[in-house]
Amino acid sequence: MDWEDIIRKAEYTNEQTYLAGTIPYMAYEMFQEPIIVTQKVDLYALGITFYKLITHKYPVNERNFKEQRIKICQMKCIERPKEIKDDLLWDLLSQLLEFDPDKRITAAEALQHPYFTLQEAKNDISSEQKRLAHMAVIAELILQSL
Repeated sequence: MDWEDIIRKAEYTNEQTYLAGTIPYMAYEMFQEPIIVTQKVDLYALGITFYKLITHKYPVNERNFKEQRIKICQMKCIERPKEIKDDLLWDLLSQLLEFDPDKRITAAEALQHPYFTLQEAKNDISSEQKRLAHMAVIAELILQSL
């Protein structure tokens, strides 16, 4: 069975042998055979989200699934765009955008990445943001006690 068969079959059955999602956010492994879908595809999509927020474009954005597959399968990795100047940010993004899902950073690892944990990052949180977060925790505790 090839990709076209899978897509055609998806149109006529309810079997979950098909892919769903916005093409530019689809991880490298979703273009391979056999299709491998794990939680790591969500981390790749998160990396694409950050990339798009910063650069205002997708790293790969072909017209359809077939063209996206051809393009992404020719690549070894997502290249660093000129818009991303911060080395720590690029280190985090490159780990989120890693093509090999076994080497891709986990959610827990991403949260512990120096981009988020260095004192400089902590200093970027305003006192108002800290106050709002504290109020949210208190409100949640009150709701749980009811």
